[in-house]
Amino acid sequence: MPKAWKSCIGKPQLYSRPYLSALSLFHSPSSSQLLFILVRIGFCLVTSEHGIERRLRYKIMSTNRYPALPSRMSLIAFKGRLKGAQKGHSLLKKKADALAYRYRTVMNELRQAKLELAGQIKDSYFTITQATGADAHSKQQVANQAGIGRGGEQLREAYDAFRETLKLLVRIASLQVSWTALDMAQKVTSRRVNALEKVVIPRTENTLNYISSELDEQEREEFFRLKMVQKKKKLIQQAKVRAEVAAANEKHAARSALAAATEVDDAELTEADMVV
Repeated sequence: MPKAWKSCIGKPQLYSRPYLSALSLFHSPSSSQLLFILVRIGFCLVTSEHGIERRLRYKIMSTNRYPALPSRMSLIAFKGRLKGAQKGHSLLKKKADALAYRYRTVMNELRQAKLELAGQIKDSYFTITQATGADAHSKQQVANQAGIGRGGEQLREAYDAFRETLKLLVRIASLQVSWTALDMAQKVTSRRVNALEKVVIPRTENTLNYISSELDEQEREEFFRLKMVQKKKKLIQQAKVRAEVAAANEKHAARSALAAATEVDDAELTEADMVV
């Protein structure tokens, strides 16, 4: 037994008189009865499939739009909502482009700063090595002369080199923080743009299409209702005119009959007078 037929037969609300009569024919079927059964089964299959398709279509449509009553106020409200969503999408798109450009700029600056840091650290340690070697040599050569020292220039260069290295580290830290913040802002903006582009705007457009179609259907129904009312009024008017015409004809016929009867009576009286 087909699934749709089984589901159709298994529902108590479908046990109307035609279905019960169709089921009762299984006990002693004939050719015409079998044809009747097959027609009923086909009708049940078609209606069940149509109902399933309609429910699925309604479910898909209801999930792809916002719940709204089909009215003029809802149409105006959702038009404003769509306009605002499109404007917000445009602004967020521009913001995302600006963030992407700034993100690439900061990333390039950070890469260059890190490459520069490697060379700066190398030079700094080289200068401090020179300063340490010069100071040790001076201590070894002139240990008995007070107030005279050598290697001060190398120490100054090492100090300046490490100071520049520290500044570069601070700059790299600042660029790293900016890069992380830009990355997070870019992800948030991208999610908002995708939400507006993939969810909010399509749902709003589907809601507007639904409201417009329902309003058009209501207008067609109202137009059809007015046409039917006008047609009914016209029929009532025509019936009233026909009734008035019929009443006038009846009055005219009654007057004609009365006049004819009066003429007959006058003729009879005249004949009676002539006989006398």
